[in-house]
Amino acid sequence: MDATLSDTALPKQPIHILLVDDDEVDVMMTERVMSQVGVVCKLNIARDGIDALEFLRSQGAHEDACRPDLILLDLNMPRMSGHETLQAIKSDEQLATIPVVILTTSENENDVATAYKNHANGYLTKLSDTKKFAKSLSKVFSYWFATVRLPGN
Repeated sequence: MDATLSDTALPKQPIHILLVDDDEVDVMMTERVMSQVGVVCKLNIARDGIDALEFLRSQGAHEDACRPDLILLDLNMPRMSGHETLQAIKSDEQLATIPVVILTTSENENDVATAYKNHANGYLTKLSDTKKFAKSLSKVFSYWFATVRLPGN
């Protein structure tokens, strides 16, 4: 399977993704992989859970933020962990329907179980092999943006 999405698989409307990750190297790698797989989107970055919630609620510096179609959420972050952020998102009636895919280096089974218990929509381990990571991320985008129907679409 090719690690790129075909033009026909992509939706007509712009894709809005919120990447929540405090690690600059991981952010850059994710941006590069998204470019490689052909995802044309508006990517917003939040550096921790508090920043993500402010973005999602259009508060503070994010008062003009648009609602993302998908959230990619790291678990290990300062100020508010990914698990806490996920709980806050899924317990907020206005945010609960936004798909949240955990994107983390953790392969800990407790992290996986906790994420799904807190209503994560997927769990993807960041791979150091860029080619494999691109293939995995391509499948995530293909599923969420070319296969299933999201609220409001």
